[in-house]
Amino acid sequence: MIDYIGFCKNKSEILQAKNLAFENFRNVKALQNIFWNDVDNLKPDSIYIIKQKDMVLGLIRVVERIVLRGRDKLKICGLSHICIKKNYRKKGLLNILMTGCIETLKERGFDFIYLIARKKVDKLYSKYGFIGISSYEKKILNLDDENTNVNKLKITKIGQNDINFIQRCYLKNYKKNLFFFYRSTSKWKYLIKFLNLYKINIQLIKSDNIRIGYIIFKDNHVYEYGLIEGKYFKLTKLLFNKLFKKNVIIDIGDDHRLNENINDLEFSSYKKRVDFGGHMVKILNYDKLINSAKKDLFLIFKNNNIKSFVYTNPSYSIKLKKNNLEIRFSKNYKSEVKSNLFLLHAKVLGESHAGKINFGKFFSFLKADEI
Repeated sequence: MIDYIGFCKNKSEILQAKNLAFENFRNVKALQNIFWNDVDNLKPDSIYIIKQKDMVLGLIRVVERIVLRGRDKLKICGLSHICIKKNYRKKGLLNILMTGCIETLKERGFDFIYLIARKKVDKLYSKYGFIGISSYEKKILNLDDENTNVNKLKITKIGQNDINFIQRCYLKNYKKNLFFFYRSTSKWKYLIKFLNLYKINIQLIKSDNIRIGYIIFKDNHVYEYGLIEGKYFKLTKLLFNKLFKKNVIIDIGDDHRLNENINDLEFSSYKKRVDFGGHMVKILNYDKLINSAKKDLFLIFKNNNIKSFVYTNPSYSIKLKKNNLEIRFSKNYKSEVKSNLFLLHAKVLGESHAGKINFGKFFSFLKADEI
């Protein structure tokens, strides 16, 4: 019999939940210690548990984040460390735990929930309304042996005094994305510790001893690349030749500033969307996200000087006329909206039906945002 389901109320429950997580997720101990000892992560209302008598039988770690989509601020949370104690599995406890957690988060005003799932368990989360939204955009840059003036560039360790600087670089290079995570100073400190333990490089870039940006990479794969001013992107070729001995894979979408300064580089682009496993989301506030999508559509029409546009299908219609954007849903589509089909369609509508319009990704995640 279940005696309690909800967020931890005391240190004893937190300690039990921590020990249960360590039993089930046997990652490097140092990584788990960062997860479970970080001040921002380890709060009573960040661990959702199910108890019988005085024993914690299952848990979900809840990480609250803020996402910005243009001028819209979305309150979201990530779920991780979802587990049930070994001898109590297959008794329906996971269903009680997931259902209770989702309902509680909805009551607390979250706009959507996200998690990262392996392909073989994505069906488990699909039962609770999660959908796969993994979308990968990469460029493969072809390097040569040119090493002119590479000595003017230096890659150094990021210190405490550099965090505000890399935050400015991050905002300048990623704020144009339709969807990006806000990172506080404490979040940057947490990321730096975590990336170092994962043996992922996060380093400061200097030119003539002046800070110009930061880079996150492992081997020849660049996960983030942000420079403080556009003029420094002309140094990209020199920088990558200094760091890498082979072609570079860089995770950037069409909105990254590097695209404006890539003319002297030979590259190929790669895009892939996966609707299973990987990043999965469950939308809790449909009206807010649909209104946000509507703003995206209107802005893209405006930027492309499109003053008239009509698109219809059996489920919904989109009409733009005289600066008025109207979206209507058919009666039998109401329930389908809640399965996120409109949002998925909005991501590709421009490419499929309007040629030159690219709606980009409604959701996007940088490598560091997975932590």
